[in-house]
Amino acid sequence: MKERRKLKDRRVKERRAVISGERRRFAERRIKERRAPEIPKTLKEFKTWNFKGTITVTEDFKAFAKLFFKEIKNKLPEGAKLIAQHTCHYFLSGFITKNGKYVYFSISDVRLWRNEWWTNILIRRAKNEKDYTGEKNYYTTLDEFTESVEKLLS
Repeated sequence: MKERRKLKDRRVKERRAVISGERRRFAERRIKERRAPEIPKTLKEFKTWNFKGTITVTEDFKAFAKLFFKEIKNKLPEGAKLIAQHTCHYFLSGFITKNGKYVYFSISDVRLWRNEWWTNILIRRAKNEKDYTGEKNYYTTLDEFTESVEKLLS
């Protein structure tokens, strides 16, 4: 009788182990499915990206900001310098200078205005790198950024 009881207990334990293993594998599969997609590696890949709104800045926005400022540096007119770059809560801004003239640029909140960072960049002349009000607002695209900034710096 004791042998039968031990055998039954062992089978119950084995079955529980199998069930818990299945549950664990199921849970791992669910976690893998829920995992966030890989953060884009290029700025163009961010055109289809949905930024999730949180109270803290997320890793995807940090990666985006780094790529955006890198692109801005690449699109500067000849002789111009990016002298200030500000990563704020889901929006970016900065100052460009050339020959004592300044241009301020800014993009809207990327969570709310999808792709506006590509198609609607605010630029304006500024008195210095602390002048956030500046002169008249102009808007440009990332593709036309170099020409637009060059006009304001001339």
